[in-house]
Amino acid sequence: MGQQDLSEKPTTGQRARTIGSRQLAVQTIALYQRYLSPLKGFHCAHRRLQGGLSCSEYVKQTIAAEGIKRALPLCQQRFQACRAAHETLKTWYRDWE
Repeated sequence: MGQQDLSEKPTTGQRARTIGSRQLAVQTIALYQRYLSPLKGFHCAHRRLQGGLSCSEYVKQTIAAEGIKRALPLCQQRFQACRAAHETLKTWYRDWE
């Protein structure tokens, strides 16, 4: 019998913490969307320019589906795209005035 590398297999406790962390992150984003985001008075630039999901909804769904560790690089890409959308919209509005 070959040796099995147990360090690659998450234990039940590690899985529970991962699921708990994922749920906590999703619930925290949901609270932000419900109570804080409406107070800002503006919308996500990416959603405004491209349509589709806001960044907070994208992050919430990505974390729920992929977990926090896998979602981080995807969320970082999304925030970079949102920043670019913000710059584009800022230029449009400046030219429009």
